Amino acid sequence: MSAKDKRDLLTIEARAGHLYFRNYAKLFDKKYGFVSRNGGGIKTGNRYASDPINGLLNYGYTVLAGEIAKYVNGLGLDPYYGFFHTMHNSFQALVYDLIEPFRWLVEYAAYKIASDTNHNYRITKKDYVWTREGRIVLDDGLIRRFLELLERKFQSERPYKFKHGIKRRDGLSMCQEITIAKIFSQDMADYCVNSLPILL
Repeated sequence: MSAKDKRDLLTIEARAGHLYFRNYAKLFDKKYGFVSRNGGGIKTGNRYASDPINGLLNYGYTVLAGEIAKYVNGLGLDPYYGFFHTMHNSFQALVYDLIEPFRWLVEYAAYKIASDTNHNYRITKKDYVWTREGRIVLDDGLIRRFLELLERKFQSERPYKFKHGIKRRDGLSMCQEITIAKIFSQDMADYCVNSLPILL
């Protein structure tokens, strides 16, 4: 499928998101009731989850967006002025432009906590309830365990070839996953003042 304009790109993104989450849902035990993302992708429409996995994804994406927003605001960029998500006027479009390469961190953490063999971490029936409207409410203990796992994933290091950082003997630098978002934000700031060609 080829894209002729931005609308086509957004359509492709939405279709890819639906396909991705339909297959991602197959990784989870059916007892969680997770069959797909509510609407697919990150939208305000996903705010009220009807199952614990969507609830954790909502929570994790919010935390991730907050981490990226810190970098964007710290560099003096306008988080409401985006490049790709400009059609949305109710949230920080630039943050959601930059969040895309890092969503997998949240999705991995949600999968890990749902499939963990250690029952001290795994989701149990005591960890969530439903309201009369069918919305999921997560227990504080589950949220705390999920955030600890997510933080460990944010702080995990991997070899990452980049111009900054301490080089190892093999010529690569070690870079924390969430730190890459800071690097992207800095590149965006440099691009906005015409001092660096955009690398995203």
